[in-house]
Parts: sequence; structure tokens; C-alpha cells
Amino acid sequence: MIQNAITDKIIKDARARADAILTQGKARADEIRHKSEELINKERDAAMERAEAEGAELRARMLRMAELDQAKLMLAMKREVINRAFARTADMMRNMPPDAARAYIERLLLKTANGDEEIIIAEEDVALYDHEFVSAINARLSEAGGKGGLRLSAERRDLRGGFILRGEGVEVNCAFDVIIDQIKPDLERDVSRFLFS
Repeated sequence: MIQNAITDKIIKDARARADAILTQGKARADEIRHKSEELINKERDAAMERAEAEGAELRARMLRMAELDQAKLMLAMKREVINRAFARTADMMRNMPPDAARAYIERLLLKTANGDEEIIIAEEDVALYDHEFVSAINARLSEAGGKGGLRLSAERRDLRGGFILRGEGVEVNCAFDVIIDQIKPDLERDVSRFLFS
């Protein structure tokens, strides 16, 4: 009986210890699970914050890119309108009435010529540069102290209005398209302001 009492006591103590170990183990497991859940929640919240920040940054970057693309498109459209305005000006110059064309060409020749060059023109402009017109310009050049020896060349070029002056190895291109191209950089800002203000 004493032996049974000792065995029962040992078994009872072992069970009590096992229950205590299980209780401690369960408490430790609950603590680890709780800390793990807290850590998971913190990591999830941090990941969400990072994702939101990255999303906001990506959205802002995409908006900037869209604005830049829009600005480029607007600039290209404005450039096209400005180019059309200059092309229209060149067309208007080519389609001037003969008297206005002669007056403009005369001013251009008096400003450009030394007086001993050949005037090269397009075939369709032969009527503008008749003998009387060239003689009048030579007279004005002589009055201004120039040589007064301009002559119409037999050579014809594919010009769309205007002329080319050729003298001693040098050609000065005064075609209307060339004149527009030369003044275009100086006038683009004013034309843009006029068209888009």
C-alpha cells in the first residue's frame, strides 16, 4: 500500500508537472502567436504604406509624363500652325499682283545688287523682268552710285518667286522661299504671340 501511495504520489506529481509544462507551453505558444500576429500586422501595414507611397509616386510620375506629352503635342501643333503661316506668306508673295511684285523685287534688287550681276529667274516670271524693268533698276543703281549693269540671264531655275543674283563666282539667292526661311527665326516669336495670345 505504501508503494501504491508513493506511485500515486509520483504519478500525481508527474501529472501536475506535465499540466504545468503544458500550461506554460500553451501560454508560450499563445505569446508567440500573438507576437507573430503583431509582427505580421506591422509588416502588412508597412507594406501597404509603401505600396500607397509607390502608387502615389507612380501616379504623379505618370501625370507628369502625360503633361509633358501634352505639352510636346501642343508645341508640335503650334509649330505646324506657324509653319503654315509662313508657307501661306510665301504663297501670297508668289501670287502678288504684277505691280506689287515688281515693286517688291525692285526694292530687293536695289538693296542686294552691286549692279554688275546676272539675274536668274524662273521661266514663269519672265514677264515680270522685261527689258524696261531691268533698265529702270539699272538707272536707279547708277543714280545711287552703283554700276548699273544688271542683266537678265538666259538661264532659268526652278524658283517659286524671286530671283538669284550671280556675279563673279557668287550667287545670292533671293527666292521668296529662301527669304522667308531667313527671316523666319527672327519673326517666329512674334508670329507665335500673334497667333496664340
